[in-house]
Amino acid sequence: MSWTRVFMLTLLTTILILTFCSVARSAAVRDNTKAADSTGAARKVFTPESDASNFLKRRSRRSTRYYEFQAEQRVKITANERWREKNEEQR
Repeated sequence: MSWTRVFMLTLLTTILILTFCSVARSAAVRDNTKAADSTGAARKVFTPESDASNFLKRRSRRSTRYYEFQAEQRVKITANERWREKNEEQR
């Protein structure tokens, strides 16, 4: 099988998947008279894209407490190493 056939098959598969995804989204929305109620429920469940993006950006950063904890651990480890060396020298 040549590379062009593989590429065309992949492209066709991608187009079909995208087509069915858009059909599934439109089929999932109910067409009734209480459309305002359903959008209100959706607003309670889903956040706007900008808010979600900001939330994920903030969550991906490590807090300052993490860096403080790491610094304290390094200080403790170096102090323990010095204590061990001192005890070894005294022996």
